[in-house]
Amino acid sequence: MYKFFKRLGLVILVLASFIYTEKATLTVKEYDNLMIEIKENKDNYKKEKKEAIINGDTIIPGIAGRIVDIDKSYSNMRMNSKYDPSLLNFKLDYPRSRLKDNKDKYIIKTQKEEVALIVRINKYFDESLLNNNITFYMDNSFIKNNKELVTKLIYNKYTILNNQNDYLKNVMGVKNTYCMTEEKDIELLKKCSKNSYTIIPNIIIKNNYYKLNSELSKGSIILANLNNYQSALKIIKNKGYKIVSIDELLSE
Repeated sequence: MYKFFKRLGLVILVLASFIYTEKATLTVKEYDNLMIEIKENKDNYKKEKKEAIINGDTIIPGIAGRIVDIDKSYSNMRMNSKYDPSLLNFKLDYPRSRLKDNKDKYIIKTQKEEVALIVRINKYFDESLLNNNITFYMDNSFIKNNKELVTKLIYNKYTILNNQNDYLKNVMGVKNTYCMTEEKDIELLKKCSKNSYTIIPNIIIKNNYYKLNSELSKGSIILANLNNYQSALKIIKNKGYKIVSIDELLSE
């Protein structure tokens, strides 16, 4: 019994010593001039996040901000004991409401500076669509009948939207999948919310370009057809907007 308590006492002593050393190290670290300087300057490098805008069953996704990772930045500079902004380490500051937690809502646009142009592909594909960061909407029958083309597009990082996504996800192996509808469809939303996001473009081009000219703004999601996408592309570029894929536009 004596040996047991003796060993227990040693263990307690070692633990107490470890805890004391750790607290002492933290105290010294907090009063280190380098740590103080990092904390004093951290707000100069902060990028404010944008919260998601949720209205009923619709969402405009937020955008993550950027904050200085104080401890990692301190570790980076500690060897030289000198404050060096180039050695600052950052971490993302995500919106409170993340897109991944709101799959039961329709995405109607974003808060990004860029826009996305979706082109509906029905019967055939035009090679002129490439090299413009265009996103494609294809139904299951087109995808199944054009596997080689779709595989090539996926390999080259083009984003494909669908109204089912089972085939894209399970057969083609696409990780980020999106459903698209031109108007609210509760049954589609329920089905897609299980593993996808549902998009309703805020600008749909049909017979004329009035809506595109008057309502185009940053973060817009535009839907065009194969016969009118080139005119839409010209209007978007003339207004100074950069086109990115849906993947990039929806990235927080």
